[in-house]
Order: sequence, then structure tokens, then C-alpha cells
Amino acid sequence: MSFSKTGGWLIAFGIIAIVAGFAAITYSFLATLVSVIFLAWLLIFAGVLECVYAIRHRERGHLILYLLEGILGIVVGALLLQSPERGAVVLTLLLAAYFVLAGIFRIVGALAFRLPHWVWVLASGIISLALGIVVWVDGR
Repeated sequence: MSFSKTGGWLIAFGIIAIVAGFAAITYSFLATLVSVIFLAWLLIFAGVLECVYAIRHRERGHLILYLLEGILGIVVGALLLQSPERGAVVLTLLLAAYFVLAGIFRIVGALAFRLPHWVWVLASGIISLALGIVVWVDGR
């Protein structure tokens, strides 16, 4: 398949993605709520599937672990649906903590191991750390 056959679809998808991005920036509160609600339903759906899998394959062992994981997904999804605004704040702070920790790990790893291209890993760690701090401060 050549680019000439698929290039039109690729360009159309790119334009749609750009328009959707501008809409999400313009209506950021609505986009955030839609994202949280989508994630909530995704967690509920995955939790139900996990529970079904646990029950159908209970002879393989780990029934309790699969059930607990499925129930956790259902409960977290239901909590996000109950209060999407609070869920958005919690998810924002979790992502901020992730970026801070990932940045610290990258900085320490780059300085400790000095692998090839370690400067880029260090730069990535500094950027991740800074992003995490900015998101944490703005998210609270």
C-alpha cells in the first residue's frame, strides 16, 4: 500500500485530531469531565470482564486475586462516576506524582549509570520533574 492511497486518510485524520485538540483546549472543563467519565466506564467494563474471567477460569487458581482486581476496577469506576470533578483532581495529582517520581528516577539513573546518551535521559528527567511540580502546584 503506497502513501498516495492512504495519504488522504492520514491527512484527514490529522486535521480531525487538530480540530479536536483545539476544541479540547477551548472547552477544557468539558473535555476533562468527558475523559474522567470515559475512564470510569472503561474501569467498570474492565472490572466486570476481570470478574467474569476469574469465575470462568477459577480452576487455574488465583480466583480471589482476579476477583479483587475486578471489584477494585468496578469500585474505582463507580467513584469516578459519582464525582467526576473530584476524580479529575485526584487523577491530576496522581499524574503529577508519577511525573515527579519518574523524573527523579531518570535523573538518578542518568547520573549513576552514565549510559550512552545519558545527557538526554537527564534532560528528560529534569523536564518530567519540572512538569510534575507544575502540575502538582496548579492541580491543588
